Amino acid sequence: MDLTGKPPAFPTPPVTHRPLYLLEYPTFSGGERSLLEIAKKTPGGTLLAPPGPAAEAYSKAGLEVVPFRIERGAEGSRKTVESLQALASSHRSTLIHTNTLMTADIAADFGQKTGLPTVAHIRDIMNISARRIEKISKVNRLIAVSRAVAEFLVRQGVPTPPIRQIYNGIDLETVHPQQIPTDRFELPSLSPRESDFRTVSILGQISLRKGTDIFLEAAARCARKCPQTRFLIVGARFSVKQEARDLEQSIRSRAHQDPDLKGRVHFSGWIEDPLPVIAQSDIVVSCAREEPLSRVLLEATALARPIVATQVGGTPEIVNHGLNGLLVPPDDPEALARSLEDLLQNPSTRRSMGIASREIAKRQFDTRTTTPEVLNLHAELTGEDLSAQIGIP
Repeated sequence: MDLTGKPPAFPTPPVTHRPLYLLEYPTFSGGERSLLEIAKKTPGGTLLAPPGPAAEAYSKAGLEVVPFRIERGAEGSRKTVESLQALASSHRSTLIHTNTLMTADIAADFGQKTGLPTVAHIRDIMNISARRIEKISKVNRLIAVSRAVAEFLVRQGVPTPPIRQIYNGIDLETVHPQQIPTDRFELPSLSPRESDFRTVSILGQISLRKGTDIFLEAAARCARKCPQTRFLIVGARFSVKQEARDLEQSIRSRAHQDPDLKGRVHFSGWIEDPLPVIAQSDIVVSCAREEPLSRVLLEATALARPIVATQVGGTPEIVNHGLNGLLVPPDDPEALARSLEDLLQNPSTRRSMGIASREIAKRQFDTRTTTPEVLNLHAELTGEDLSAQIGIP
């Protein structure tokens, strides 16, 4: 105590760690939301991103945001790296951290040109060219978001030394079943007896990769046995390819014309905050044909929701079949419909699976564990002692 009776004020540790975070796209989807959990713990960090929802979200969280667009092609890549070098110099950056497989090669070129440490999050399971494998192998650390991603990288020929497997994390203190205000999303009205209806939701892009077509087919079959069910399709089509346009048109047409689906399927479009939807869903579904590690499913575990999902990629690392959800083969609407029917007809099973989901989130996906793991990599590469600044144990 000093003479005023107040405890002494300790000086705030100086901010020495100044990473550059690079985003490729303006959207604020799963990968961008996951990186934000890390960036929030580095007050000296700077986000480079195209103007859009992601930049707005990072700015709202208190990070400096610099508008930045990646240029492609040999000449575009050279200009991109030169621009990054200038920004790193003006911001006295200590490290660059990119957020996708497609930007990992930029991290590699940047590291070779500047000598600064490089980290790249790998959130994709997709075939990689020999040229890109050679390039990304020069990144100091490649963070695979699931065991499935790490194993895929090795099978593709990426050497193991730079690979670290670290799960995306969820802030379980704020993403909690009792703390999500459901009035931010109003469920579509179906009848005066709303309590009689159960809600089954799929969240994500309307696309073949996410299996939106499989969800709709399963919904039609399920509705015949469980007619008091509403099916929510939460998301939008981002692709401008004709096959994506055709897919969306066919899905919307069937939803409005099929007698088993008419009045039961609802399209919300893209929403900024999916948590209120998940919190009000009786079952959360993923029909993905490939999925490195679904952010939506992580949020479903945090909100104690039972899950029905395809057994692909990193999904079995989230869903323990029979414990917190059910796994089905991809491209199998009949199996998906049967699993939905089983859970819709058994409320006690849904409750027990929801409780198990929350426990899995606590064990595997808590940001209090996952974020320090990533920032320990930063500290390992920069040689900084970040413990006082960002609470790394």
